[in-house]
Parts: sequence; structure tokens; C-alpha cells
Amino acid sequence: MDGIILCSSRLSPGPLRVMLAHYPAVVMVNQQLIPVEGTSIIGTVLLDDELGGGLVANHLVHRGHRNIGCLSGPATSFSGQQRERGYRTALIAAGVEPLPKWIKPCLPTVEGGLFASRLLLSQHPEITALVCYNDLVAVGVLQAAVGMGLRVPEDLAVTGYDDIHLAALVTPPLTTCRVDREALGWRAASLLIQHISIAPISSNGLETIILKPELVIRASAP
Repeated sequence: MDGIILCSSRLSPGPLRVMLAHYPAVVMVNQQLIPVEGTSIIGTVLLDDELGGGLVANHLVHRGHRNIGCLSGPATSFSGQQRERGYRTALIAAGVEPLPKWIKPCLPTVEGGLFASRLLLSQHPEITALVCYNDLVAVGVLQAAVGMGLRVPEDLAVTGYDDIHLAALVTPPLTTCRVDREALGWRAASLLIQHISIAPISSNGLETIILKPELVIRASAP
């Protein structure tokens, strides 16, 4: 094997370095690991998830929300950490305090969103909007809202992330951040192919490519 593309690893840095040492060239996607001497990491392709978290939080603030919760995804997720950071930064910049009690990690699934939002909203009914780690989590929130008698977006605004196909099909359709997944894969593969077959990149020339998400406004948080 001449190289690998590693997507969205949630391993801690120590075990991750041990694993990557077995491969001659590695491009990392949606995870950042500072290279050390002799590293096999030749490039990183990232989404600007901090920007994305800020985009959805800013949108909710501009729509008049102040009690904005966050289902931040798995605690070990690099993307989740960056999205939560963007959410926090945007609220602080708008003069809104991101209370720790309104932030809850969750599994990145429909079931994870359903369970976490039920718990969070039952404990903190003052929350009027939820920033979700991804679209699947947001779909779980929509299901929880129905069961709790909450109207979306009248009682609870909901935002997702990724803009998967399902996001436009659920009721109400999700406000979300669109991620160009094709560009993400293309840039990662091109970087690895360049290293292997055209112009090898030295460990001192680690290349970082950052792609920007796009806010998509739909009926769940108009």
C-alpha cells in the first residue's frame, strides 16, 4: 500500500500516531494532528467547522434567539469540538452567554439526537433553539419535539450540519450547513496521488487545505 486517506478519526493523538507509523504516506480528513519528525502525514484536508458552527449560531441570534442549546456530538470528535467552538464564539460576540448546562454531547445518530434532546429540553425548557452536530442528530430532535408537543420552528428552532439528502426531505426541512463532500474527497485523493506519483511532499512541507461550509436556510429555523 502506497498511502491512505484517513477520514474523521476519533482516536487520541498517541494511538493515532502509532497506527499511522505503519503507512508510508497519509492524508488526514477532518482531523488535525501535528506532525513529528519522521511522520508519514503529508497533508490534511479540513472543513472550517468553527466557521460553520458560527454560521448557524449567528443565524439563530439574528432571528432573535438567546437561549440557544448545542448538541455537540461525540466528545472525541475533532469536527464536533470545532463546531462547538464556533457556536460559543458567535454567541459571545453577540453578547449571549453560552451556558455549559445548555451544551450536551451526543451520539452522531438520529437516536443520539432523540435521546439527548429529550433530556436537555426536559431539564431546560427555556431553550428556544438547538444547534446540532449533524443532520441526523437534528432529525432526532425533530422526533423528540413531536413527542414533547413542541412546534418547530415556533417553539424550537433546529439546525443541522452537512446538508445530507434527508435534510431537505424531513418536515420541516432542516436549516443546515452544506458541506461539499465531493470536493473534500477530491482534494484529499489529489494530494495523496501527487505525493505518490508526481512530486513527493516532504514532512517539512505539510499541506493543509481548508474548505468552507455554506449556510442553507430552510423551515426548521427560517
